[in-house]
Amino acid sequence: MKKCFLIIASIILLPLVSYCNNIGEDAMIQRDTTKHLKKNIIYAEFLGNGFPASINYERMFSFKSMKKSQFSIRVGIGSNPLNWSHPYIFPVMINYIYGKRSVKFYCGLGFNLPKGSWFGDGDYYNGTASLGVRFVHQNKISITRPSFYFNFGMTPIIGIPTSRYGYYSKPKFFPMLGLGIGIAF
Repeated sequence: MKKCFLIIASIILLPLVSYCNNIGEDAMIQRDTTKHLKKNIIYAEFLGNGFPASINYERMFSFKSMKKSQFSIRVGIGSNPLNWSHPYIFPVMINYIYGKRSVKFYCGLGFNLPKGSWFGDGDYYNGTASLGVRFVHQNKISITRPSFYFNFGMTPIIGIPTSRYGYYSKPKFFPMLGLGIGIAF
């Protein structure tokens, strides 16, 4: 009776153990292929969306159906020497990133908090955009180490006035170029 039970148990358990082992191997292979993708970036940006300088954190999101495309959400803190009542700027952006290798193109839209005045011109809501190129070094020696990050692009700031009347009711447009340097991990 014991022999019969052991034979039946081994017939049932061996394929189950083998199946579980294959699942583990597949998960390891999948993890290794996606592990090299750096999803977090911390960088300093000069003359960009958080004019004149800002420190930013960016988180990447990708979907399986979109092989070459990614989205990212960016939040930062910058100084604002043009407005003493609000000395800090908080750029918030959503970016679309396209490319398969280390060099990728990006475009994004966002806004800067809080609303502020430019050169004493009254209050404006500050919209911002970006269009440029980014580079993330693919570290082939160790995929767990942080990688070098660099971006360059156009980063215009668009001032939308809070008042509808008078001189201050006209939108302002500041075309700028931004340069970012940091690490991806």
